[in-house]
Amino acid sequence: FSSKYTLTRHTKAVNILAVNMHGTLLLTGSNDSQIVIWSLLSGEMIQEIFTPAADYISAITWMHINNHSETSFAFGVSDGNIQVYEWSNDALFEFWSTTISHSSAVESLAWDPIRRRLVSASGETLVSITLQPEKQPYVAHAVHFYDNGASLLVSFLESGEIFCYSIEPWDLKWRKKVQGRIGNAFLEGNFLLVSNLKDRVDKYAIPTLQRVQSYNHVILCNVPLQISVACEAGLVFVGGDDGFACIFNYNTGAYRG
Repeated sequence: FSSKYTLTRHTKAVNILAVNMHGTLLLTGSNDSQIVIWSLLSGEMIQEIFTPAADYISAITWMHINNHSETSFAFGVSDGNIQVYEWSNDALFEFWSTTISHSSAVESLAWDPIRRRLVSASGETLVSITLQPEKQPYVAHAVHFYDNGASLLVSFLESGEIFCYSIEPWDLKWRKKVQGRIGNAFLEGNFLLVSNLKDRVDKYAIPTLQRVQSYNHVILCNVPLQISVACEAGLVFVGGDDGFACIFNYNTGAYRG
C-alpha cells in the first residue's frame, strides 16, 4: 500500500471519517461545518455538503441498506442535530431528513442494518430509539448495535468501561472495562477496536473483552482519534494528531502507511 494522493478540501480540522464497506468511498466531517464525499479509487471529491447552522461535524455513519451499495448516511453536528442523506439517481446524495436528538454535540452514531434503526449518543446522555439507560457520570463516546441489532454497546471515555444493553426489553446485560481509556471505538463483527489515547488501537473480542491484537502508533497529543475499517480491503484507518492518518493490515496488525 502506497500513498497515491492527498485529499484536500476542508479549511479546518477534520473530526470524523467513515469508509464504506467496499473501501471505495470516504466521508469526512470537519470544523468547517462541511461533509465531503471522496472516491478512494481516484482521490477525487464526489460531493460537498455544507451545514451552516452547525459549528462542526461531530459524528458520521454509513447506513447500509443492502450488501451491494451505500444508499445513505447520517451525520451528527455540534448542536445535537442529526441529518440523513440518501443516494439519488444522479450519483449524488440528497437531503432526506433532520432530527434534533440532543442539546449538545452528537458524539457517536450507529446503524442497525437488520432492523434499520439508528442510535446516537451525546456527552450528556444516550438516546436509544425511545428508552433511556441509567445515566453515567462519564461521556458516552461511542455506541454500536451488536448481536444482530438486539443489543447495544456503549463505550465511556474517561472510565474505559463498556456497557452492553439488551434493547427489547431494555436491560443491562454486562459491564466490563478495557485497558486504558476509550478515545474512540469501532465494532467489526465480534471484535471491538479501541483507541486507548496513549500509544495504540487495541482489538478486543466481544463479549469476553479479551485483547487479541494491537495496532501500535505514536500519539503526541492525548486526543480521541477516529477509527474506521474497510472490511473487504482488510485495512484499518486510524486518524492522527499530527495531520496524518495511519493505515494497518486488519488481520496482521502490520503498518501499511
